[in-house]
Amino acid sequence: MPAAPETPRDRRVLLVVGALVLALLLASIVSALVPGIDATLAAVPLVIVLLVVGTVVVLARSVRTRQP
Repeated sequence: MPAAPETPRDRRVLLVVGALVLALLLASIVSALVPGIDATLAAVPLVIVLLVVGTVVVLARSVRTRQP
């Protein structure tokens, strides 16, 4: 019987999503405390960049085959 391919676990997905949410909250707090960062963060689509990077990491780890 062939081994079933490894599926992404809910725990890993929740950890990645939780880390992304914390990163966005931290960026929001820092931008509130430092006035010059507001303009920089407004110019960069930070939410989109973090979501794309997080998605790429999760997909890369889920498709990568395990070496014996």
